[in-house]
Amino acid sequence: MGVRLCNGRSAIAAARLPITNPEAGFASDGFHASEAGYRAWAEHLVDFVLGIEQPGRVGRA
Repeated sequence: MGVRLCNGRSAIAAARLPITNPEAGFASDGFHASEAGYRAWAEHLVDFVLGIEQPGRVGRA
């Protein structure tokens, strides 16, 4: 759904964040990201934000 929404708005969707340990990525409230969760997002998206990751690779692992 996210890819379709991005395509309809001329935005570029990033590949999904691979989740290997969901418990480690959340704060104690079980909803917000923990420090480790935000780090995982940043590491996953850094190449995309810097323009190194190409939009054509969306959805690939």
